Amino acid sequence: MAKAAYKNIKIIWHMGFQKTGTTSFQSILRRNYDQLSEEIAVFPKRKWTRAVQEAGLAFWADPNAKTKKALEQAAQDIRAVIRDAERTCGVVSDENIIGLELYDDKGGMIDMAAAILPILEKACAPATCEFVFYTRDFDGWFKSAYNQVVKQLRCRADFDTWVASAPFSTDWKDHHERLSSVVESDVHFRDMKQDAADDLPIGGYILQLAGFDDETLRNLNKPVGRNESLSPGALGFMLELNRSHMHDNGLDIVRRKMLKNPDAFT
Repeated sequence: MAKAAYKNIKIIWHMGFQKTGTTSFQSILRRNYDQLSEEIAVFPKRKWTRAVQEAGLAFWADPNAKTKKALEQAAQDIRAVIRDAERTCGVVSDENIIGLELYDDKGGMIDMAAAILPILEKACAPATCEFVFYTRDFDGWFKSAYNQVVKQLRCRADFDTWVASAPFSTDWKDHHERLSSVVESDVHFRDMKQDAADDLPIGGYILQLAGFDDETLRNLNKPVGRNESLSPGALGFMLELNRSHMHDNGLDIVRRKMLKNPDAFT
């Protein structure tokens, strides 16, 4: 079908950042899927976004013509779903499209986003793209991200060592300017606390961009807030396990039991 069929479509890519309420927003998309999908195409993380996520991670690991083409195709498949659903807007939410860690041996999430955003934008043309990133204070963000990599990615370093090994500008303006410079699309940075200040659910700003009014957003079925961070005792225990010789499979079993019984650690 001619590309003209996509001209009036807008795709809002909610790319993160990690630990900024992304899980809560994705839960809202799932809980209200039927209602929201009457107006827009909805793609919360996991089965809806897995192809784009996997293609993004593969491209970052080995940027070449093949992995780039796979990422382009995954984005175009999203675009086709929006067209086939006869919607003019789609919301895609998956922070892992731009990596599993704030920083790895190839660079940081901003580096990965700077590489991937132009590919998504070009692949989806003539549809319009907008890119949304939620932010928070850096101190809290780093602590929460460290908690996550200890819990999920077998980080063995203490907090200070981990932060020092991940050079990262602590000025969101710098990151916003960089990402805005690599695409023609609008790039939105939104403090995660601002939605609550505006009496909106987390992610409400994204759904505003998709055309929903405030009254609709306030009446959505929202998840009960839950702190998924490890307690200091659990964090220390997990860190020692990460440093042990325990096999990953055994570690996964202990992790799952620990997450189900967080009060056992103080």
